[in-house]
Amino acid sequence: MKNLSVKELKQLADELRSDVIFNVSKTGGHLGSNLGVVELTVALHYVFNMPQDKILWDVGHQVNCFFQFCVDVCTTIRTKIP
Repeated sequence: MKNLSVKELKQLADELRSDVIFNVSKTGGHLGSNLGVVELTVALHYVFNMPQDKILWDVGHQVNCFFQFCVDVCTTIRTKIP
């Protein structure tokens, strides 16, 4: 992610939002809290060296589940995520 331009980072955030909306529409769950941390999650992955750097994210289970989803998207090939 460190090689992405600001424009590409915004596109990534847009794609993450679309993925969240798609998945929540299929499975149900919390939408607002998940959408609320998209840019923050992208920024954390851009600034820090993930997954070597550790982040303690203690704001509730809804956002924590989304954070793990974003970690998976940002660190693996998207097609591997169910």
